[in-house]
Formats: sequence, structure tokens, C-alpha cells
Amino acid sequence: MSRATDISPAGSATRIVNHSLHPLRLAVFAALAFTASTATIQAQFFLVENVSGSFSADSTLGGVAFGSDQPFTLSATFDASAGTLVATGAAYFSTTTFTLNLPGYGTYTGDPVHLSPLLLDPSNTVFAGLTFAGMGFDLVGSSFTSGIMLPAYITTTPVLDVTAPAPTVFFDYIGSAAFAFSLPLSGVPGGLQVTGASGPVSANITAAVPEPAEYAAVAGLALGAFALTRRGRPASAVRN
Repeated sequence: MSRATDISPAGSATRIVNHSLHPLRLAVFAALAFTASTATIQAQFFLVENVSGSFSADSTLGGVAFGSDQPFTLSATFDASAGTLVATGAAYFSTTTFTLNLPGYGTYTGDPVHLSPLLLDPSNTVFAGLTFAGMGFDLVGSSFTSGIMLPAYITTTPVLDVTAPAPTVFFDYIGSAAFAFSLPLSGVPGGLQVTGASGPVSANITAAVPEPAEYAAVAGLALGAFALTRRGRPASAVRN
């Protein structure tokens, strides 16, 4: 089984034990996350989930192991109005674009259908009180068939609510409930194969920056509205 971090309560504190996540714990998570009744989440704008850290040395790009811990930033732009609530405090979202930055290698992208932001807020009933900035890979039916990454945090600003996602900063990383996945990349046969994370993982959610074409469209609409307004005004009297 791929490496992961078991996060379990111990009294009022949280105990982190580095070993493979117990199969029963994974089964409970899967059952809770994907057999509950689903509901669409309503929101108003696009957001970007950014996750940064280092992949383990035995992770591969194009079938070749990195050989040492490899820094990364994975960013996924998602439609906050196209979220699916799968359990209390847990939801996944549809990705519109993603980029993977690997210092020393380059920046990669691919078909966004392969990746879904997977967020858990403190109301989740699997790891209650913790917040997760995760991603799931290759959603088929009710399962992410190519793995998930699920880094956990104690606090966020503001408090994350998956039914109304907003720009958020995640603090106090305490481990990952799972961190193993594969991701196809354009122009890279074999894609990315991740076996685990090395060291802390940081995350945030930001507002998406409109593309230049979107700015042009907004400007065009504004100019059109201005022209219509001017056309509707009565002509000014001309005095000699």
C-alpha cells in the first residue's frame, strides 16, 4: 500500500502516526464520501486550488523516477458552482484547467477531466475538526480510480465551508490521510506517478484571474452598453 499518514484523535489532541493508512479507515472514508446522497453546491465564481510540497524521490515523470524529493505546485481552476456535496462537510468540484509546475523540469498541463478538487471542512464526520485541501484523480462512477491526495490542516482563514467555497489559506499542516495518485500529462507518455509526499504540504484557494480573452469580452460588453446609453440620450441643443 502506498505511504500515507494516519490521523486519529487521542483525547483532546490529534495523534499523527506515520505508517500506511489502515484499510478499514480508507474503507470508512470511501463509504462515507461516496455513498451519501449528493447535492449541487451553489456559488458565484471560479476559484483556484493550489497545493505545493515535494513528491517522494521514487515518484516518476514519464516513467523515470525523480531520484530525489521533487518540489511541485499543482493548481486546479474549478467551477465553484459545479460542486457535488457527497457527505457532511465533503465535496468535489469540476476542474476547468490545471497546471503542474516542477522546478527543473517545466510546467505541464493536461485534460482537466482527470482531476477534481476534493475539499473537506471541519464539519466532516471522518476526521471531524480538521480541514483538507485535497484532489481526486479520475472520477469514475463513485470512485477516484487513480488515487487521491488529502493533506490535512488544523486551521484555515476564513473557516472553510464546502457549501460556499471562497478564497482560503490553510495553516498548520499535520500530515496526509492519503497521497498517492497518477495524472496523465500532455506530451508526457506515462504521465506523473506519485507514491507519496516528502515533507510539509502547503495549500490555498484563490480567486481565478480572468484570461485576456475574458477581459476583452467584458470590455466589449461595457463599450456596447455605453454606446446604447449614448444612443438613447436626446441630442443636445446647438446654440449659435
